[in-house]
Amino acid sequence: MTLDAISYRVLGAIASLRGTSDDVYDGYFLPITVSQYLGLSVKAVRDEYDLLAHAGFLKLTRGLGADRIGTLAVLTSEGDAELATRRKLVNTANVPALPALMSDRYDIFLSHASEDNDYAIPLYDLLSAQFTVFIDKIGLRAGADFSFDIGKVIAASSFGVFLITPAFMEKGYTREELGAFLHRAIEHKRPHTIIPVTRNVTFAQVSSFNELLARRLQLDADLLSLAEVVQEIALVVRPPTVPLAPSTSDPGKPYSGEGPEDALPEQRHLLPFLPRVEFANSEVQRDGARYDLSFSLRSVGPGDCFDLAYFLPCLDEGQSPHRLSKDRPFSRTVRLDQTPAFREHVKSYYKAVFEFQDVAGNIYRQYGDIHQTGDADPNYWVENMSRPYLVAQRIIRL
Repeated sequence: MTLDAISYRVLGAIASLRGTSDDVYDGYFLPITVSQYLGLSVKAVRDEYDLLAHAGFLKLTRGLGADRIGTLAVLTSEGDAELATRRKLVNTANVPALPALMSDRYDIFLSHASEDNDYAIPLYDLLSAQFTVFIDKIGLRAGADFSFDIGKVIAASSFGVFLITPAFMEKGYTREELGAFLHRAIEHKRPHTIIPVTRNVTFAQVSSFNELLARRLQLDADLLSLAEVVQEIALVVRPPTVPLAPSTSDPGKPYSGEGPEDALPEQRHLLPFLPRVEFANSEVQRDGARYDLSFSLRSVGPGDCFDLAYFLPCLDEGQSPHRLSKDRPFSRTVRLDQTPAFREHVKSYYKAVFEFQDVAGNIYRQYGDIHQTGDADPNYWVENMSRPYLVAQRIIRL
């Protein structure tokens, strides 16, 4: 059976997630965990689960509690073997001749160690068919001051593609190039301009080498073919036009489109540290005429949630005093009997709103549907949480 790139990405994600903080079911993973890791829809991952299970590369189960949370998948020995075969195939490349190039502006600065020319030069050739690319073996004239000219080239480059390998992490000049790009990304509030391509290294090695680099979506050259890596880079450097929600001419007319009007196009490089808020543990304690409603908010995405502000119509509004994570929720108790939600029905079109930042300072907003019960058993909770919508981009936190 022939697998496509998405199938290999799903297999690779499950392999990469093993042994991480997301591995809470002993190597079995939910579709939502893999979807958040890869930036794919949950439906797409479910479809891949079925296909890969049919091919014998995944084993599916509906174990304890699975009726509530969905089907889990684990790699089989055949799946591990298929990944190993795939890595050997995509690491085979021919090295073509080098063309001459010198420019004042570059779309991409390609940083690599000389030991990785077998991959870096074919990558350069494919990228050069679409963009103006700098690679140090080509772009500098003989006799140039390397450090001075590299600084000028970095300043003149829109994006940096970094081929992260064991050799890259040992070189002083590649560290300097990466440091210069990180400094520029922070100073100019453009964290998305750095694109890591990993080869023969693990996520743990990248995280140990540079934590800021590890927070970015990494293209795994051991799983993706050269053409697929180029395609992913192209989507970041020159993304397709994404129409935003149109403004309404009538201010009094409610917006009926998907997502908020001020939503920005989804940024795939932000997905590895994307927070996602969940409303949980809604419980009412009664003491005579007093009703205390307790609830908690937590981040269930791959990233922590900073500066959370929430608005629960007719019930409560406020901010979390600390960052949210899977293991550190924000809990609150409200006197339900003293709120409008206790005395009247919340209108069906009211939405719960949650606004927060990721670790890089990008601002997101989520919405949820409000449900309530009354009479002898009053309660209030939020369901059907939307995906996080990016509404503003900010600087990286240090």
